[in-house]
Amino acid sequence: MSSTPAGTPAVTVERDGHVLLMGLNRPAKRNAFTQQMLSELSAAYGLLESDDNLWCGVLFAHGGHFTGGLDMLDVGAEPATIERLRPDIARLFSAADGAEGIQSFTERRDAVFTGR
Repeated sequence: MSSTPAGTPAVTVERDGHVLLMGLNRPAKRNAFTQQMLSELSAAYGLLESDDNLWCGVLFAHGGHFTGGLDMLDVGAEPATIERLRPDIARLFSAADGAEGIQSFTERRDAVFTGR
């Protein structure tokens, strides 16, 4: 049920020197998180953690909104879906909860979260 057109990433990932730029890319849906988006963002953070040439990650959003939260039409309220996504959700959102979350998530990297 994702509104991201086929072939368009839900999360853009770009290297700029030693910085990994990660962009939430569902502006038509206020960048609400889908299962695809959570998976792509988790993979981007995995790259940030594992690549010694990346020193910092910047999470930003395309469009006029940072995020509208979870896209409940995509994620749904099914307990099995939520349980399957729980590790990705916890990993991503604990990283945004301040310095302690960021430190535990990216022990070897700095992370910057931006919003409008």
